[in-house]
Amino acid sequence: MIEPDIIACADLHLRTDVPRCRTDDFICAQWEKVAFLRVLKREFPHALVTCSGDLFDYWNDGAASPKLIAEVITRLPDMLAIPGQHDLPHHSLENYKDSSLYALQCGRSNVVVSLGNGHPITHGDVDFHCCPFGVNPKQVQRAKKPRMNVLLWHKYVWSGNKPIPTATDESKGHAILNRFPGYDLIITGDNHIPFHCCSDDGRMLINCGSMMRTTTIQKDYKPAVWLIQLDPLKAEKRYYPIKAGVVSTEHLDSVLKTGILEEFIQEVGKGVMTPLDFVANVMRYAQTHKLADGVELQLLRILDQARETK
Repeated sequence: MIEPDIIACADLHLRTDVPRCRTDDFICAQWEKVAFLRVLKREFPHALVTCSGDLFDYWNDGAASPKLIAEVITRLPDMLAIPGQHDLPHHSLENYKDSSLYALQCGRSNVVVSLGNGHPITHGDVDFHCCPFGVNPKQVQRAKKPRMNVLLWHKYVWSGNKPIPTATDESKGHAILNRFPGYDLIITGDNHIPFHCCSDDGRMLINCGSMMRTTTIQKDYKPAVWLIQLDPLKAEKRYYPIKAGVVSTEHLDSVLKTGILEEFIQEVGKGVMTPLDFVANVMRYAQTHKLADGVELQLLRILDQARETK
């Protein structure tokens, strides 16, 4: 048993619509998991809750449904959060004030949202360096104990077997730790697959994983919160409550029979896509292939419009 200083989560993807693969009351299950975060905060009142991006599933969900904003303001525990691409209109920090996350920040003074302006947020002996989607960390000097540097970063980081062909070795967990030696702890979001890794000098990277099971590939996935003790540095998972048999694959049959994906797969390239995050994967493809001027922005607008007419 550890005494956590940080309760780390990411990729909550709070939403009002129901994924096609879910057969249960998905919205109820979503709020049960948010309630679980509140229970952990009451159990460990001195621990700071952090969210490494994508608190909302879509930047405009709150505007489309004021009830969602009201629910989040009421139910969310106090936390430090950074924006992920799903939180940002057109995936741009410049448009942050048009987002549901900004509305949440205005409605809850004890939900701190950092836009990564270069100034760390201090909590006790810890400096939290915050890097939302699209912002790269600065190199820092290793702090002298008892002070520590913790990096919150919405960055696609991976471990183990290469998840998609466009994943680079530079974004592998151990490579990130080696590239930023001044951070004692790095907590990332974006990749919905949870993992952690350690450097030879005892530093740690934790990728939190997603809170909800929203795709068929996550049928056997067990989402968890990470409890992190800083001195000595230790981490353990505390699993969200889930129910068996609520993720279905039946809806895939009609999609496969119609061949609706064939043209897109031919264009994007076989093996590139993974169903964990459709929009993020499309954008990763766009970023690794030379597109004509303005095409990437237009692609973002089309994807946003598609979500608005869901």
